[in-house]
Amino acid sequence: MNNKSYLNLQRKYKNKIAGTNIGKELIAPCLAGEPVLYRRGTAFFSSSSLKSYASVMERLIKTKVKFEILCSPVVQDQKLIDILENNSSEEKKQALLLKLSEDILLDAAEFAKNPLSHSHRSKVLSFMIASGQLEIKFAIPKVIEDVVTGFNHEDLYHVKNGYFNFKDGNTVAFDGSFNESENGHVKNYESTQVFRSYIDRDSERLQDTIEDIDDEWNGLSEALNIYPLSDKIFDKIKKIASKLPPEFDPDPDPDPDPLPEPWDHQLEALKNWKKNGYKGILALATGSGKTITSIHGVHKISEQLINNENKSLCVVISVPYVVLADQWVDELAKYSISPIKCYGSSQSWFSNLSSKVGNFNLFTGKQLAIVVVNATLRGSKFQTLLNKIKINDSKKLFMITDECHHHANKKLVETKLPKAQYIMGLSATPWEKNDKDAERILTSYYGKIVAKYDLDDALRDKVLCPYDYHIHEVSMNSAEEEIYLKLTSTINSMYRQNEKKSLTPKEKKILEFTIFKRSRHLDAIEDKFSVLKEILATKKPDSFKLFYCGSGYQADDEDEDNIEMIDRNRNIDRITELLEENKWKVSQFTSQESHSTRVAILDLFKNKHIHAIAAIKVLDEGFDIPSCNEAFITASSSSERQWVQRRGRILRNADNKTSATVHDFVITKTSDAKAFQPLVYKELERVAAFHKSCNNKVQIDSQISRIRKRYNIM
Repeated sequence: MNNKSYLNLQRKYKNKIAGTNIGKELIAPCLAGEPVLYRRGTAFFSSSSLKSYASVMERLIKTKVKFEILCSPVVQDQKLIDILENNSSEEKKQALLLKLSEDILLDAAEFAKNPLSHSHRSKVLSFMIASGQLEIKFAIPKVIEDVVTGFNHEDLYHVKNGYFNFKDGNTVAFDGSFNESENGHVKNYESTQVFRSYIDRDSERLQDTIEDIDDEWNGLSEALNIYPLSDKIFDKIKKIASKLPPEFDPDPDPDPDPLPEPWDHQLEALKNWKKNGYKGILALATGSGKTITSIHGVHKISEQLINNENKSLCVVISVPYVVLADQWVDELAKYSISPIKCYGSSQSWFSNLSSKVGNFNLFTGKQLAIVVVNATLRGSKFQTLLNKIKINDSKKLFMITDECHHHANKKLVETKLPKAQYIMGLSATPWEKNDKDAERILTSYYGKIVAKYDLDDALRDKVLCPYDYHIHEVSMNSAEEEIYLKLTSTINSMYRQNEKKSLTPKEKKILEFTIFKRSRHLDAIEDKFSVLKEILATKKPDSFKLFYCGSGYQADDEDEDNIEMIDRNRNIDRITELLEENKWKVSQFTSQESHSTRVAILDLFKNKHIHAIAAIKVLDEGFDIPSCNEAFITASSSSERQWVQRRGRILRNADNKTSATVHDFVITKTSDAKAFQPLVYKELERVAAFHKSCNNKVQIDSQISRIRKRYNIM
């Protein structure tokens, strides 16, 4: 299945119609689809158009996508219009027009020289031009009759079309009314037709549009004079531009949002954290505002230090995944905090961080914020700069770790985490039940849990939305039962062996692998797919649906007796096929997709271009999809952390969302109640967690009681 976002484009877009945004819904998905070339004809080009590319700009820079913009010169200065009026020759008029256009472009790029400038677009624009990634040409009609009036449409190059060439050989072209500017992409009432190479009926219009643009770009149009950017201006911009790609922070909001008033449980958490010496773990449920709580903590500490002899604060925020890092950066920007993004290639952040650390160390009252992913945090380059940050009476360090359970590693805690005056760990489930090693390691650095606020608390307080819970009972066939029992027998035997004599490292690995294999086997029970097929037959495709799939493979019939089977058909592929057979538009969301592809998929999901996402565990942490209102859980997970993450993922409040629905596929039908009692007991532990606070608790009590009675689980 192809997840390329541009494959879901409509044939027509109109701004201001049902919230349509041409930049977001046409241009951004195309740029997310791995183009090699974006060639554009436009009456007006502005760096403000870069806002439409913001979500994918970093990847576009890295992958060297070529931008080619053919546009009209811009006349904005009345004095220069007067000069043009007094120069009768067409040649002089065109020369002045070009000079004016280049001066305007240079003025835009000049902002990049100012270290205090917040114009991110100017830095991007100058870098792209200097590196050759953005090529601009000017088109001037060969006959210009009236300069004084500012040039009528018939006097201007007024084309507004373009096309994308993609790595996979596809092409998307468009022809309409919008310019390459923020107004054209977002604000104005605009319309454009889209022609796609993968749609047969579009082929003629697609070819015509491409030929028109190519002829004009290459100077083959008899009606136009085409001028590239002059060497003089190009050299000036090269001097202005950074040698490295700029950091891809959004332009700061001139009017930052005020911090929302904290909820009672957030105030209580901060109070307890302070009482514990500004150290501790906040075990707050997914969706209950962990991020905002910690930002409130940062603001309070920062205010205290500034009011106390203008002291400095450095905040280091560590997260496990890039997508979570991006969400932190976006959230911090709302409240006037512009962190350094330390992830991706070190070339994108090392020099900037080094400079900022130097300034922080030199100047009292200087504030510094850093967002870093765990992989970068552990690296030598980041550690070198982290160790250079001065910590003393006037300079303090605040360490915040989101999903801090990822730091349950003794070496990491002892050698990589900084000695900070303020330490806050965030996690809905800091450690699994009975995992004493993880608890000991985490509390040695972060301190004890100072605040607990679980999903049931959040549901009670209406911080999360209510939900219905449905148990779909599934069975194992004889071959599946036999495999499960063989694997279980091996596991139990090795546990007994370990009680007598400790297992060797090799034996421990075999045990771990066997447990893993059994888990994947349960995920792939055939009846799960049969039951899902029955459910889908009764449902029409609908938006905002999430399908959690097991990470394993479905067994081949020929290999059903082979305990070492490796199958060719992933569970997620089978579920995807079932959905597509029932006319659902679905995208897969796994570790195999790139970060940019995942972001594009979520955007398609949020904008109803696809109905559903089929995911493995990669969606458990970091990705925020509050619009999701129904989830189908086919994976037989025994991890409490996964239960909490998955339930919390779909219970976030969102506009027009009043409730959610959870479907749980539970193995409860076996041939031997006694032999399979431990398995059903584990399944019912998950059921109990989901059942506890659901809307329809009373309705399914009898179903649960019947299962418990059959398996003698009381």
